Amino acid sequence: MVEDAAKGANRVSDRANQISLWAGMLGLCFFPLSISLSQGFLAVALVALLFRVRRSGTAAWTADFRRVIILVLLLYGSWFVSAALHALIEGSISPLRAALRSDLKDVWLVGTAVWVYHHGTASERHRSLLLRAVAVAFFIVIGTGFLSVFTPFRLSKTLYHLQHGLNFSSEARLQHPMFTLPFDITLYMPVGMLGTHLAYGAQLGFFFIPLALYVLNRWVQRPWFRSWQLVDWIPTLLLGIASLVLILNNARSALFGVLSALLAGIFFLTYRKWKRRAWTLAPVPVLLLLVAVIVTVANADVREFLMQSVGLEKKHSDYQRVMLWSTASQLALDHPVIGVGPNRFSEAVADRMHETAADRPYLWYLFMQTERGHSHNDFLHNMTTAGLPAGLLFLLFWAALLGLAAGNAAHPDDRFSSNTVNAADSEPSLDRMLVTMRPYLPYMPLLLFAGGIFQCYFLDDQVLMPFWMSVGLAALARKAETSAETSMG
Repeated sequence: MVEDAAKGANRVSDRANQISLWAGMLGLCFFPLSISLSQGFLAVALVALLFRVRRSGTAAWTADFRRVIILVLLLYGSWFVSAALHALIEGSISPLRAALRSDLKDVWLVGTAVWVYHHGTASERHRSLLLRAVAVAFFIVIGTGFLSVFTPFRLSKTLYHLQHGLNFSSEARLQHPMFTLPFDITLYMPVGMLGTHLAYGAQLGFFFIPLALYVLNRWVQRPWFRSWQLVDWIPTLLLGIASLVLILNNARSALFGVLSALLAGIFFLTYRKWKRRAWTLAPVPVLLLLVAVIVTVANADVREFLMQSVGLEKKHSDYQRVMLWSTASQLALDHPVIGVGPNRFSEAVADRMHETAADRPYLWYLFMQTERGHSHNDFLHNMTTAGLPAGLLFLLFWAALLGLAAGNAAHPDDRFSSNTVNAADSEPSLDRMLVTMRPYLPYMPLLLFAGGIFQCYFLDDQVLMPFWMSVGLAALARKAETSAETSMG
């Protein structure tokens, strides 16, 4: 009887694991389409995973991954402490309630990284299905983005247009036109199925980073397309499409994050793997610059777009970010211990701007034009809302995450890649390509490190979910590399 009970418990545990796997995969596939639906599937996946872990345990976490998760939980904990102390000082539960409904509402999305790590290490089958779900999410992101380049109507308002026709209204704003090509072909700012170009740019940027590093690695191995096969040309074509969509999206914070992550990846790959062969990449930026110059000279819209992107146009709003940073810095210095409190940034900044404008009336109009919802800088937002403890924990969190990415740098003998490819030789070509791309996944999270200098991505759940997915993938790659080193040692 004891044996039967044990078998029954194992079956229930395995069933919970399968539910967690498939619900989480649906969550990954749906986040480019509907973040609410995606989070619903993720919630089911995490509940099932908790049941599974309680019954049967899970794979041991690497030290790097454990450090990242602990630090981010402490960071969110500092937000909670700040809100709780403000509630005690004011004798009201309102600050705590407001924090739980706003800044702290996305803390559970950290579970995305845990889910990815668990199923990526559970078995080869789970790992394969996980990478396929990530690939599906990428195809949805790039597909919806590419489609939205050619239509003035937002794809997220498709149901509205089916009911009310292709009409413009306050409930269905049109997309922003970017360029007009010959034959009156207009290209629009792509946002995919999302509402803002900033969130879409970040989502696409996460996938762009490993794809670009994969193609660059193939170029270094076989420069000038020598002996390239279909497995080389397909990612290159996708990279070209993704580049077009990312440039037209014009989310400068995401672009800065992508370029910074790519530079970090190129640096580590050059130091650890490519060595002198990295010089074969020299013609690539020259060719890209040449194409950019030709297109800029040939098209006035492109010239105007580039001037706007670098802030050289006459009517540019970048000064607002500087004014916001200045005001937020003053608030952080005035409230160094517990900050102004989560979900109170906008109110605190508005009050400080009113005080400043009373002494300097000429700043009144400029202050009133400034977007005050957040600080447009993740570190500064942490310092302002939750004080110095949150700022220090934020820096420690990123130090741990950068250490995780740096520890995943490919080795000179490429043993990690060769081991994973050999293990996948019997799998379909898509699986082989995904496994080969896995060494470049750890650079995905770095997008938010640099991009967060100009944007508060840590407050956007549409960005946080793919971010934590990328953190889980980075930890998974680290786990696989460690296992490869152990087996070879």
